[in-house]
Amino acid sequence: MTLDRAYYLLAAFYSLMVIIGVIAILAGGGTLLAPIHLLLGALAVIGLWGISSNEGL
Repeated sequence: MTLDRAYYLLAAFYSLMVIIGVIAILAGGGTLLAPIHLLLGALAVIGLWGISSNEGL
């Protein structure tokens, strides 16, 4: 497995986790800190997709 493929798979997995988090918040789950954690996760996903496309933040 190349490093690029590993970054793509990690970014896809983290993207899925953010989507699941949005669904959980919309369903009424989570604490008051959940949106903050979701925002930090989204920033991590943006950074991973930037690294995998060789642009970065």
